Amino acid sequence: MNIINSIKKRFFSFFKKQNIYNNRCLNIQEIVKYSPSVILYLSGNKTSAYQGNMWFKVLERLDAKVAIVLREEEINKGLDKTTLPIYLCKTLRDLEYLEINGVKTILYPSHTNKVAQSLRLYRLNHYFINHGESDKIVNQTKLLMAYDKLLVAGPIAKKRIVDAKIPLREGQVEFVGRPQLEFSLNKCDDSIQNKKILNILYAPTWEGFVEEANYSSINQYGLDMIIELMKNENIIIYFKAHPFTGRIKNSNPSQYIHKIRNILENTKHFIIDDEKDIHEYMNISDIMITDISSTIADYLFTMKPMILTNPRSQNQEDINSIYYSSNATYFLEKAEDINLLVLDIKAKDGMLSQRKEISLDILGNIPKGSMLKFNQIINESLKDEE
Repeated sequence: MNIINSIKKRFFSFFKKQNIYNNRCLNIQEIVKYSPSVILYLSGNKTSAYQGNMWFKVLERLDAKVAIVLREEEINKGLDKTTLPIYLCKTLRDLEYLEINGVKTILYPSHTNKVAQSLRLYRLNHYFINHGESDKIVNQTKLLMAYDKLLVAGPIAKKRIVDAKIPLREGQVEFVGRPQLEFSLNKCDDSIQNKKILNILYAPTWEGFVEEANYSSINQYGLDMIIELMKNENIIIYFKAHPFTGRIKNSNPSQYIHKIRNILENTKHFIIDDEKDIHEYMNISDIMITDISSTIADYLFTMKPMILTNPRSQNQEDINSIYYSSNATYFLEKAEDINLLVLDIKAKDGMLSQRKEISLDILGNIPKGSMLKFNQIINESLKDEE
């Protein structure tokens, strides 16, 4: 039996390398030919695809057989190339094919309306893996109670849930870090002090569905900051907006994102396509400017300095007490002071040790590596109960 399984594994590995699926969207009934044990569950449209893309490199390396299930075909248009088979699962009846064809664990990178439909498959394991680690209020929701396990980055994620008085079951939370960062980001463990600062990544978040969740600096503040940065002839700006920016029509961000893009066009600076992997530009950059979002946690992995925007003129002490991740960043009170702040950081980057300490809280302290820990937890979920 072991010989047969070994042959099967080598056979499948060969075809994975050939990428035979080529991102074709297969009918869910064809899942019987592959019989995956783990599913990445995606719902939304093309702009939601990034939530799955960020997990592909991790899932392709798991010991388990993994497949992707889409609830809407449109999302496939935004997916990166992957060796994982992709199945379209439109109806509630389609979902039953997962249970009867050997699937044991479903992984969810976001809370969508259609998550409730798959949760009815009570015999399966339902694990929330999220699509980023941030202090945003959306990460404090009672929807988290529905999952069997919450695979979060580090201790701060659990503290955030507990502080929101959301009941957690024993063993429900597992710390796995951010395994994808190990494949895509480079560490810079020394200070940027007295080094050249050539490339600045501006990676603002989107405006959210409600004002309470609006952390975006895509407004007059962001526009003024870009104009000031462009006066510095020694730097190059890489502008990478969140894919959802401007989603709410006639909102400030929907108007200002066009203004920012217009002044950057036909210059030496770069406007990065929404669908491009931000990690590539995190590696290129010397400093990142951002809002309260998961970009802070990811950039922490690099140990390079960050600048946090303040588009609503909030008090720094208040921001530091509410959003723990902000304690790892420099604080830009006024947009017009951006060049002065960059010069100060170049002269004295005094936050390196603080970034290292906060990184352990946010990304976790996982000696053997996030990928190994993530793989281990998924393998354990597939064991038959005695």
